[in-house]
Amino acid sequence: MVSLQDFTKQEFQDATLHTPIPSDWGFEARSRKANPAPSKAAQTSPNEPYLTSINIYISGYILDNQMSSPSSEKQLATASSSLAEHARHVSFEPPANYIDADGDLRLQVGSETGGNVQDFVVCSRTMGRSSPVWKTMLFGGYKESKPVEGEWVVSLPEEEPKALVTVLNIIHGRFAEVPKNPSLEQLYRILALTHKYDMVQKLQPWATSWSILVTSLAEKKKGDVPLLTFVAWELGQEQVFRTLIKNLVVECSVDSKGRLMTAKGHCLNDFDHFGPNDLIGKFSFIRLNHTCRMCSMR
Repeated sequence: MVSLQDFTKQEFQDATLHTPIPSDWGFEARSRKANPAPSKAAQTSPNEPYLTSINIYISGYILDNQMSSPSSEKQLATASSSLAEHARHVSFEPPANYIDADGDLRLQVGSETGGNVQDFVVCSRTMGRSSPVWKTMLFGGYKESKPVEGEWVVSLPEEEPKALVTVLNIIHGRFAEVPKNPSLEQLYRILALTHKYDMVQKLQPWATSWSILVTSLAEKKKGDVPLLTFVAWELGQEQVFRTLIKNLVVECSVDSKGRLMTAKGHCLNDFDHFGPNDLIGKFSFIRLNHTCRMCSMR
């Protein structure tokens, strides 16, 4: 059996250099280097890295105080077990992504999207200047406004983090982080956000290159037509938009529930964004007129 006496104090100190210790657990933190993220195979729970670091830290603490008797091993086991049990009931904040190193606002994003919640630290004034919706939300006396005390935190549970971080990078001038060739789904999500917050004009520097991508997809008849239709509308591609709508009028069908279905079997009503307001209603009217005209020609 290996005891604490088989290890030197230096070995335990070296071990702590590569393990993180939460600074808010009441321990006096040691000086250590950055710790690489544990592999998925080794990480059995979100708190597992902290449990390992506690054990190593306690061992080093005992050696620092020259507690190397058999009783000290019992103390180590007791302390380690107690702290490990405590750690399993502690919830940790997700690490923040600093969009602005001097940001005054923390956004908690994505709790309702099915993925991991992400935190973004941003400049509230930049957000207010970029979007009239954000300006009203943050500075209009609503619940999202800055609190009198404590950290300023705003929850955006329904937003998709990857799309939002692209928009945040754009308005904060982090242009190198903006995707040059996003997928159609990425474009759709980004434009859905800028449409929601009335800030599509902020995408102007990328509109030309993104429009070329959409035009190419439309010509090759690749991608989901409802997504292409909305993206073309938001980017101001009138001709592409008209062509896509004409194709939908001809190719769409009506299922047993009276819903409009694309050639790929997608229900148009399932898309939150499709184009201008009441497009599906107008679309149905166009189809009806088109059908009546065809019937009258027989």
